[in-house]
Amino acid sequence: MRRLILGGAACGQAHEMLIAESYPKETAMADDKSKIGGQDRSRVSLDEDYEVQYWSTLFGVSAAELRAAVHAVGNEAAAVERYLKKG
Repeated sequence: MRRLILGGAACGQAHEMLIAESYPKETAMADDKSKIGGQDRSRVSLDEDYEVQYWSTLFGVSAAELRAAVHAVGNEAAAVERYLKKG
């Protein structure tokens, strides 16, 4: 790592930041909202309310039913769908 000293615009103080030289310039975030599609839709996520709403609506079940299905069979969307159709 190398240090970069930045001057403070408002108060004239210097601020120090550590920069990792090997850090990739462009890295996708774990839940990058701009990168959606196939891979994002192959797994059911219960971590975000909008994800629970999306999957509940898609499968025509309540949030509680969706959570129970994911806990029963895991978060693979196809497995959750099969489980809910048997239900």
